[in-house]
Amino acid sequence: MELHKWFANNEMLLENVHTEDQGYQFGDSYKDTVKTFGLRWNPKEDCFNFTITPSASVPTKRTVLADIAKLFDPLGFLEPVIVEAKVYLQTLWLQKIEWDQELPHQEKVKWETLRDCVDDLINVRIHRFILIDSIKLLELHSFSDASKDVFGAVVYRRCVTILNHVKVSLLCSKSKVTPLKSVTIPRLELCASELLSKLIFKAVSSLNLKIDKTYLYSCSAIVLTWINITAFA
Repeated sequence: MELHKWFANNEMLLENVHTEDQGYQFGDSYKDTVKTFGLRWNPKEDCFNFTITPSASVPTKRTVLADIAKLFDPLGFLEPVIVEAKVYLQTLWLQKIEWDQELPHQEKVKWETLRDCVDDLINVRIHRFILIDSIKLLELHSFSDASKDVFGAVVYRRCVTILNHVKVSLLCSKSKVTPLKSVTIPRLELCASELLSKLIFKAVSSLNLKIDKTYLYSCSAIVLTWINITAFA
């Protein structure tokens, strides 16, 4: 089977591909991005961006859920916005608002404010290539935290070159809304640490690179004590 629709971030790679088999041509003024892995990719800039089309209909719990589901973000670059929208959706559940019931005025104002933030996500640019030239040290620094509403984890990549230039960038993140049943903050901090351990394991196994050092941080002394007790039990 012959492959078609070739994309590349380097024009030279497409020189030996027939024009009709190219999915992207440098110089296209009408087509800056292409769709790949559910995201929008700009081959010229070699970066990902996001296309958001919120519903223009009267806001209901159903349309809110539909708009949140449109935010496809497998690596968690948009987590600060997405998790806020999920917390908002949870408040609608607590108020027992029906699926197709128009939102009360106060909730409608909150959603419109959130939707304005979502509209601004089209300006977000995430570089695809996460490394730099002449690396002498590659580290992963990861953090976990929790509040009464959400808990989450984030992983950053830190590169040091042979000239001691340092570059730090976001690698991935993940968050969850806290359960409706009341849970103590230390317990949520522990859940965040567990989420972090899974996220860092996934990141390391997916990168398939030599990681010189890996750091996992938590600001909760209680959780660190629990982890140490468990480790030496």
